[in-house]
Amino acid sequence: MKYSETSTEEIAQLAAEFPSRLVVMLYDDMLENLDVIVGAIEAGDIEARYIASERIAEVLYQLCIALDLRNGGVIAANLASLYKHGIQQMTEINFSNDASIAVSLKKILEPLRVSWAELDERIQSDVNEAEAMMLDPAFAAAFAAHHGMASTANTR
Repeated sequence: MKYSETSTEEIAQLAAEFPSRLVVMLYDDMLENLDVIVGAIEAGDIEARYIASERIAEVLYQLCIALDLRNGGVIAANLASLYKHGIQQMTEINFSNDASIAVSLKKILEPLRVSWAELDERIQSDVNEAEAMMLDPAFAAAFAAHHGMASTANTR
């Protein structure tokens, strides 16, 4: 699912159910737009470069304001610095028309995207496991025993 092809309602539902999946989609969108910037600069397409850089800046801004700086500790603070740096880089790209800035930012964002995707997969796995536990009393008992928890399954 691509962010740019997702309706507002789908985004709202995704943000409520799996915010990590939404973050992955936003990273994908930024990485795609960084490629657009490089291609636009090579083609001399100032409008396409500008639109893509503004899109990235908006996503970075939204990611930055969504951070919980009070409870997020060093990780949230570092992400905020990175996102602010990325926003500044988009301004620099539009002033300098320098594709190397987009390439450098992409090298920073790609591993973060991988980390968010791994986190999202773990969350989805945990959700699937929890749903299975709720549906199958035998599984609930085995899961509870495995994790050293008291079973809440009905064992009549």
